[in-house]
Order: sequence, then C-alpha cells, then structure tokens
Amino acid sequence: HRISQMKYLAAILAVLLLAGVSTQGQTIPDEPQPIPNSYDGHLKGAANAQVVLEMFIDFMCPDSAAAWPVIKQVLAAYSQQQLALILHVFPLPYHRTAFISAQASLVLEQKNPATFWAWTDTIFQKQGAYFNAQTQNMTNNQIVKSLAQLVNAAGWMTESEFIAGMNSDALNWNARVSWKWAAARGIYGTPMFMVNGVVVPNVGSDWTVPQWRQLLDPLFQQQPARSLVRPHMS
Repeated sequence: HRISQMKYLAAILAVLLLAGVSTQGQTIPDEPQPIPNSYDGHLKGAANAQVVLEMFIDFMCPDSAAAWPVIKQVLAAYSQQQLALILHVFPLPYHRTAFISAQASLVLEQKNPATFWAWTDTIFQKQGAYFNAQTQNMTNNQIVKSLAQLVNAAGWMTESEFIAGMNSDALNWNARVSWKWAAARGIYGTPMFMVNGVVVPNVGSDWTVPQWRQLLDPLFQQQPARSLVRPHMS
C-alpha cells in the first residue's frame, strides 16, 4: 500500500512539474503555505508530556483503521505525562470521501471537542460503507447526507446542524490548511508517525504493542536532555 502511494505521489509530482510552465513559458507563481492559528492536530494526553507521538491518518484508509486500536493500547501503557498523542488528519486524494470525512471531524469538534475521538472510532468502523466503490454513484451531497444521518443517530448533533457545518467555508479552509501543513512536513501517505518530531520509518499498520514499546521504552529510561516547550493545543 505504501509503495503504491509513493508511485502515486511521484506521478502527481511529475504532473505538477510539467504544469508549472504554461504554453507561453510563464511559470505559475508559488502560493505561500498558510500558517495555522495554532499548532495543527488533535491532542490526547498532556501537552508537556516527555514523548509526543504524532500519527497522520486518513479516515478512509484501511491501514489507518487497522493501526488505530494498537495506538490506543500504546497510549494506555504509559501515563499522560510520559506519552501524548497528536492525531493529524491527512485525507489522501484518491479516497473519494477522505476530505469530506476530514471536514466532518472539524464540524463535530467545533461543537464538542470530545466528539472528535468518538467520531474517529466510529468512522473507522464504518469506513467500508464510504470506500470509492461504495460511493461511486453518489454525489457529494448524498455522501454528506449519509454522514449526517450517522452523526444524528449517534446523538452528536442534528442532521441540519451537521450539513450547515459541512457548508462552512471556514471549516473547509481549516481542513485544507491541515492537509497543506502535513504535506509541508513531508507526509505523503497514511498512517505515518513521528516521535518527538522525528519521522519513524518502516512503521506499518501491522506493528504490535510490543514493537511500539521496544521503540518507546528506552526514551523514558533517560532524563530529558533539556526542558522542551510544547505548543499549546486544545
């Protein structure tokens, strides 16, 4: 899956490079990366934890869904002062409902931040109903309507509230800013992981709790070399 993602990225990059020069020889001006109004991501744990695990997921990615229960077990193995998680939503362009479900998470979080985590659990469980094959004959409005029914059935908000949030230009923009922020950090697929800001290579959805502990436990056996200032995340 990761190899296919890299091939897709290479193809997109080639297209962008070719598209950078028009037939008149004029280059397309670079658009500066927007700066988020706070550190990107969704925090679970203490903001000043010694070790921060960052996970980049796509709600429509089967590998992200497979890795998520394990990551929750890893978090439970440490105190909140030891390990914190920052979850980043990175919708992949070849998953039809990826961006829609990413914006949906912001709609729910805006009303009740705790609902973001319930949504994450639920949409991973229900993602099969929103794969490309299942939604190929649906319009975007029909997909949003289906998600609205799911949200309403869970008791998180009414269908009309959810649809209004999905029509919000501000929340749509926030979802785009998060994607650009992750892409600027070199993220190209899901799930991907960073530990204290360092990309952890060769980690897949098949990693077990013991494998994660083998990576993380040594970090807690040392005193932090210096006091780290963590960004504030709500």
